[in-house]
Amino acid sequence: MKVLGETLRALAEREHPSDGDRARALREAFRDSGLAVASERMWLTAPEPVVKASNSVFHCLRRICDGYVDGTRLNSPEDRARWEARGTAAARMRKLMREDLGVGPLAERHGPLLDDPTQPATP
Repeated sequence: MKVLGETLRALAEREHPSDGDRARALREAFRDSGLAVASERMWLTAPEPVVKASNSVFHCLRRICDGYVDGTRLNSPEDRARWEARGTAAARMRKLMREDLGVGPLAERHGPLLDDPTQPATP
């Protein structure tokens, strides 16, 4: 999830010879990320609440990718809303996965919100 997110942001930021080239690069990154394989593994092995949560994250990342394909600009209100939805979905998925594994809850969020001045950036 993290690597794909960073890759999508980098591709959205980069200049491309054409909109078609940009769309191909973004779709290829999504396809080659391994996220579909990880998602399928969840469908086969995880309990239903974890499957639903991981599927939500998958679709959030798909909406981010599709938004960039359609020309959404980095850090636009639409982009920020999609990333916030992904962060919320990922936090829920992690919580449910930790419960399923029998480990305690985390005391803090995995990473700060995009451009949230109240949160320090993580290295």
